[in-house]
Amino acid sequence: MAELHDTKILEQDTAAPSSVKPPRRILFDDVEMPPTEDELPYDDGEPMESDRHALQITLLKEPLQLVWAERDNVCVAGNLGVYYSLEQADKQNFRAPDFFLAVDVQRRARKSYVIWFEGKAPDLVVELLSDSTAAADRGLKKQIYQDNMRVPEYILFDVETGQLEAYRLGITTDDLHIAYREIALGRESSFMTAAAPDFGLMCWEGEYGNMWGTWLRWFDGRTGEVLPTGAEMAKVERKRADEESKRAEKIADQLDTEREKVARMAAKLRTLGINPDEA
Repeated sequence: MAELHDTKILEQDTAAPSSVKPPRRILFDDVEMPPTEDELPYDDGEPMESDRHALQITLLKEPLQLVWAERDNVCVAGNLGVYYSLEQADKQNFRAPDFFLAVDVQRRARKSYVIWFEGKAPDLVVELLSDSTAAADRGLKKQIYQDNMRVPEYILFDVETGQLEAYRLGITTDDLHIAYREIALGRESSFMTAAAPDFGLMCWEGEYGNMWGTWLRWFDGRTGEVLPTGAEMAKVERKRADEESKRAEKIADQLDTEREKVARMAAKLRTLGINPDEA
């Protein structure tokens, strides 16, 4: 995935999207209005790492969007640019997390996530590791999410090996510095998130998008069941409909059998000179 750089930390990074730098607007005297998402570049031109990366992002987004279909105060996004400083915007130093979740913000379509307009940073960020991005994901990006954005939870997941790492912001015991502390996940490689208290993230082995492997999935902490995708929900509904249809057919067959029994009994009574309709 494309990298998210802090211009104060990595001045030599001169990568910039192809869009033209937006003009600044003056409120009064020399006071400038911060640029909005409509004025900031939102396409970094970087391709996805692989089909598995793209599928993994969708697998993180879709189930939450479905289970929170009625909520209007969440932003569930993948590969969407995040702006956290005006200096970053001035230099058009644009990068995008693979996935992030922000709660208590307006649910709407966005070109990018601009922290100074949203009023807060994302609550959780997931970066998908690859050979080309692992160093930045564990180094520069982690530092930016920790020191510049103060993202409470930071997740790293290797889509090829299924390795999961989780970090939460906390105060260090030595110098009382706010920094990420790794969460011990145990054998299950799962943990409950603070951003979505009822849900957690877990490593799940199975087939998704015609690819078998270990995937990072949301699960319901109360039941332990993974949050279903739209296709999985449709499959369950089809199975339920098929079972209902089979039950209805069985009942219909039983009724037909009973009618046949009654008809045979009536015919036998008539051979004995008994009218069953008058009996």
